[in-house]
Amino acid sequence: MKTSDFDLSRYLPYLLNRAGVRIALAFSIEIKRFGITLPMWRVLAQLWHDEFQRQNDIAERTSIEPATLSRLLKSIEAEGLIVRTRSNANAREVGVALTEKGRALTKRIIPLALRYEALAIGTIAPGKIELVKDVLIEIYENIASYHDLLLGKTGAVTAPPAHNGKRRLAQRSAAETSKRHRA
Repeated sequence: MKTSDFDLSRYLPYLLNRAGVRIALAFSIEIKRFGITLPMWRVLAQLWHDEFQRQNDIAERTSIEPATLSRLLKSIEAEGLIVRTRSNANAREVGVALTEKGRALTKRIIPLALRYEALAIGTIAPGKIELVKDVLIEIYENIASYHDLLLGKTGAVTAPPAHNGKRRLAQRSAAETSKRHRA
């Protein structure tokens, strides 16, 4: 694509953000009545999926910065929705789990979250939605890999972008790929 052909209204990062912001704003208003914020919901929903998780894993899976997550977890814990425990093996490692109160609240909000997903999907065919979800996972993995390269977190070597704008990683560990796909 030539620079002169750039159109913000068709620019993928803009479209992703625009849709995400619209859904997030509306959903945030709805969950406010439960006394939680959208970042709190993301943590509760992630813990619903896997009952006991390390704080670092929650940060990665929810895309919440570790320092921000630490403060957020204090707030959620103060509400009695989670419990945090230090690992016996590693004092720096913190595990997080839902309390019964947290599990009950999450169970009440899940139908609302599913309703918002259904509203966003509208009449789009189920096959298309699964494709969109798969593509979004790939997009996340692509940009996460590039982000890791920028931060020097991987030994991967990146090739320059090809004519079609795609880039390739020369190396990528199977464990890293598997870990991100599960998240």
